[in-house]
Formats: sequence, C-alpha cells, structure tokens
Amino acid sequence: MPRKQKSSKSLPEAQPSVDVPVFLAAPESGLSEAQVTERVAAGLDNRPVEPPRKTAGQIVKENVFTYFNMLFFLLALCVIAVGQWLNLTFMGVVFCNTIIGTIQDLRAQRKLDKLKIMAAAEFDVVRDGTLEQVTEAQLVRDDIVLFDPGCQICADAEVVSGECRVNEALVTGECLGQVASQTMEALRVSEDVVELPVLRPLIGMDKEEIIRISRKIGTFDTSILPYEDCCTVFTPRHPKTKPHVEEVRELEAVLDVDALCDRAMAGREFVRIKF
Repeated sequence: MPRKQKSSKSLPEAQPSVDVPVFLAAPESGLSEAQVTERVAAGLDNRPVEPPRKTAGQIVKENVFTYFNMLFFLLALCVIAVGQWLNLTFMGVVFCNTIIGTIQDLRAQRKLDKLKIMAAAEFDVVRDGTLEQVTEAQLVRDDIVLFDPGCQICADAEVVSGECRVNEALVTGECLGQVASQTMEALRVSEDVVELPVLRPLIGMDKEEIIRISRKIGTFDTSILPYEDCCTVFTPRHPKTKPHVEEVRELEAVLDVDALCDRAMAGREFVRIKF
C-alpha cells in the first residue's frame, strides 16, 4: 500500500450541529479526503479536551497572594509603622518561600508541557487507498487505523480485519487510609470480584499530595464540583473496615447478578457530548 506524506495541516473549527451517518469503510481504501473533512467539520475527530493551563502570571499570583503571605505583609506594615525595622527579618523567610514555590510550580508546568510533547504518538491510517501518518488528534470517526504490536490504542475501536490482543487493567484512585473503608482488608475484598489486575497509582500518597497533583494537571476544579457520585450515593453510614472475603462471597451468592445487570442496561441513557 503506498504511503502518503505526513500531513501537518491544522484542524478546522468544528460545527457540532452537522449530523454525519456512520460509514463502514473498506480496510483497503479507508475514508476519502472529503469524508475526513466532513467528520472534522462535524466535530467527530479525536481532538483531546485540554485541561485549563496556568500561565506564568497566574502561577506567580497564586504563590504571592496567599492567605499567609497577606497576613505576614500586614504584620510587616505594622512593624514599619512603629519603626521597628530590625523585626522585619521574618519577611526574608516569606520571600524565600514565595520564590521557591513559584520556581517549583513553573518547573512542574514546563515538565508537564514536555511530557505532552513526548507522549504525542502518531498512527497509520488508510485514506483514499494510501497509508497516511497522522497524530492522535487528526483521527476521525470511521477511520481505518493500522496497529502494530505494542501500539497504543488511542480511542474506542472495532476490529475490522485481523485480531487484537490488548493488556487491560482497572485503574482506581484509591488511597490507603484516606477514608475508613480503604483498608488493606477492604481493598482485598473489593478486587476479589474482578479478573483484571487493579492498578492504584495513588495508594501510598496522602491527601495533600493528591490535591497538589490534581491542581497541576487541571483536574482539581472538576473533582470538587457539587454533584453526587457513587461515593456519596452508595456509601453505607457505617462502612466495614475489616471485611472477610468468605463472608462477602456468601452474601453475594444470593444475588441475581444477571438480572441486576439486565435491569441496569435497560435503564441506561445515551448522552452525546460535543465540544
């Protein structure tokens, strides 16, 4: 299959009001250039939703205008007003902490920007019968993408030719001891019902570390929105901190899991979100 030169053109603005039907493209030919343009215009591409990025000015402002800094500045003004200049030495510590915090946040922001560039993968797609290399954001719905062993699957996809074996795992945000139910015994019981490996990247962090990371990657504001989730809806009033696997298995054995799954699927709702 001939290979087309890699495209570097920018994506046009999407028009979400356009409805494009699903098209089952042949693996040998893929989508045409007109079909790709139509899907990009309809917002059916794979552009990521970028988290809010702090500017250098915002980082400096957040580190300077803190509650404690304002309190220390007020105390410094009082000391200056009474003429006790020698008592202003504590401001040196305040300035040092502010400068260090600002430098650390700026370095962290630059590191995140570099990681995004390093993680920007490219994929082989079939379009107009030729092989073309595009970025993750330039993929559109109904594209025919070729995956080699070890490639990252960047979006939900269906296998139209060949076979696909992927490494799957569950990733949770559980942190040991952050809430009463997150004990070693409870974590062991919660993963007993799954066959996939469970990854817990935050397991050894404390709450302040997790909040600091969420602020830097732009997810903190979303996490504190006043909406109910499964933690608030299904959490019992008195959670058990030391459950036993055998006891839980015995209680779950009387449940009609298939009927519960059918009931959940019957009441599901599809929501299509366009940006």
